[in-house]
Amino acid sequence: MNTSIPSSAQNPSILSTANALSELFEHSKDSLPIEKLGWFSKLAEPAVTELINVNKSLENLALAHGLSDQSELPSPENMACILFGLSDQIDNIVELLKIADEAGFLVIDRQAEKAAGKNAKA
Repeated sequence: MNTSIPSSAQNPSILSTANALSELFEHSKDSLPIEKLGWFSKLAEPAVTELINVNKSLENLALAHGLSDQSELPSPENMACILFGLSDQIDNIVELLKIADEAGFLVIDRQAEKAAGKNAKA
């Protein structure tokens, strides 16, 4: 019996910030001007910063767990909330990186189309 809970990254029908970002970008990317796509392509930088923050949180959680006695640790319910929160942050980071990558590709593609159009007219 599989008792795992699917993450929003595994199931796009789950309501989550990551899925909302994905849906919004998917529905708007074709109508966005190159300048806006360029802005989206720069989302990798804050995503990496967020990833570093999640990493530090996990390191601190592991250290606290390894160095503290059981009475000082969060309850199992609170620990589950902490871990689910970190998991959601990672899903959001992954989605930001996907959007940045696709937006960067679209910028290059549109610039190439624009250049090809100018060359064809010349």
